Amino acid sequence: MSEKKLGAAVVAVSEGVRHIKAYAGCPDYNLLALSDPDQARIESRMKECGLSGIRISSDYREVLKMDDVDVVSVTSPDYYHAEQSIAFLEAGKNVLCEKPMTLDLGEAAAIAETVRKTGKTFMIAHPTRYTPAFILAKKMIARGDIGELFMAETEYAHNYRHVGGKNNWRKDARRDPL
Repeated sequence: MSEKKLGAAVVAVSEGVRHIKAYAGCPDYNLLALSDPDQARIESRMKECGLSGIRISSDYREVLKMDDVDVVSVTSPDYYHAEQSIAFLEAGKNVLCEKPMTLDLGEAAAIAETVRKTGKTFMIAHPTRYTPAFILAKKMIARGDIGELFMAETEYAHNYRHVGGKNNWRKDARRDPL
């Protein structure tokens, strides 16, 4: 990592608490801004994480204008992921987006095109990819330690797309409780 700390922001602090704690605890980042429509939620998260002196905003578009923000975690409801990710990429910011990336293939293609156009980095937050147990399992399979893998069964799998049912409010802006 370079000597310059990267400026970070988190959009939507309810789901973004893990991101807030990660940036605040990492010496390579300065957590500079939090954005959420609910100001009380921001204040609660700041208190929970022992933070002060961070810019807060009720509108993610204000973060677009912050020149010292290099990377943004988009942790908003799923139906905002494409809109917000594209806006941040076009504003010259790298994006770490919570899963799912988008709700449809067209939105995913639009994000990919924006990445090509801007040259910025876009990453989906898939934490198990970096979990030591999963890394070890991948290495063991690649080395052939357990023979040829023809089937795997897991007890820890989620279909986040249908968490809360197929009609979950996270997929429909008209039903957003905020």
